[in-house]
Amino acid sequence: MQRVNKAVPRIQLPDRSYYLLNVPLNKIAKGVFMDKNGLEPLSPSLWWPDDRTWCVATEIDFRWTYIGGSQACINELLDHEQLENLATKPEHRGDYASDVVNGPVYPY
Repeated sequence: MQRVNKAVPRIQLPDRSYYLLNVPLNKIAKGVFMDKNGLEPLSPSLWWPDDRTWCVATEIDFRWTYIGGSQACINELLDHEQLENLATKPEHRGDYASDVVNGPVYPY
């Protein structure tokens, strides 16, 4: 994001700084932001609905996304035939070598 209004609030989490925006879901599905040439849509790293019943988290250095929600929500995602997904638990690793489907992100 090259130019962001300085009035947009930011939050700081370990090793990352995030802009805090309120964006409709249909905008996220299309790609919220476009680069200056309009070529590559960017998506948020963290997003959730107003009622906070679920959360989507995508770390920019990894090739996967985490989704947290109720067991019913997770089961619906796991049952979806067009999504590649894998159930995880808080005690599972979440680093460069933990992708059991695609292998390590980097050749360490």
